[in-house]
Amino acid sequence: DDKEVKINHRLYMDDLKLYWCSLPELNILLETTASFSSDICMEFGLGKCGTVHVTNGRKTLSGITLPDGAIMPEVDDGGYKYLGILETDVILHQQMKQKTSAEYLRCVK
Repeated sequence: DDKEVKINHRLYMDDLKLYWCSLPELNILLETTASFSSDICMEFGLGKCGTVHVTNGRKTLSGITLPDGAIMPEVDDGGYKYLGILETDVILHQQMKQKTSAEYLRCVK
C-alpha cells in the first residue's frame, strides 16, 4: 500500500518535537499540546524549549507565541539537545563528537 504518512510530532517521555507546514497547523499543534499537557498536569518548561524554523531548506529565526501568550524563543546557532543529540535544523555531528570526546576524557582521568 502506498499511503503517505505525515509525522507532526516526536514524543519520548517528556521530550517533544513538533513539525508543521503552516501557521494554522502550528496553532492546532500548540493548542492540542497545551490541552494535553494541562490534562496530565504538565506545562511547557520554557527554559528548555526553543524553536527552529526551516523555510525552503533555510533556517529562519523567530520565536513562537503560545496559546497562553508566553513566548517560546528561537534556538541560537549553538543548537539544542533532543534525547542527548545536539541539533539545530540538522544534527551537529562535529560538535557532538567534540563534546563526547571531552566527556570521555574527563571520565577516564
